[in-house]
Amino acid sequence: MVRRKKKKEIEIEYKTALEKFYDRHVWYRHLVFLSRIARMVLYLLLGFSIVLLVTNGGRLKTFEAIVYDLVTTPIGKIIALFFGILLIIYGIEKPRG
Repeated sequence: MVRRKKKKEIEIEYKTALEKFYDRHVWYRHLVFLSRIARMVLYLLLGFSIVLLVTNGGRLKTFEAIVYDLVTTPIGKIIALFFGILLIIYGIEKPRG
């Protein structure tokens, strides 16, 4: 009972701190929006990979294969780093709702 209450208090503090940060900083709001777009793009890539597998019998691209394809070029490394940062931000924002 005591442990559960402490966990709830920590969740509430975390949520309120993130909400204040989100409200005060416009750049963070934009990063959160971009993180949702990055997640959508990754899901689109995985979805197109599945469609191509079904229609052409090609190979299925996993998340690791997409990242590996990105980091083979210098520009791809920058894009992969940007996607990584945006996905970290998405992971931070996810519990907030």
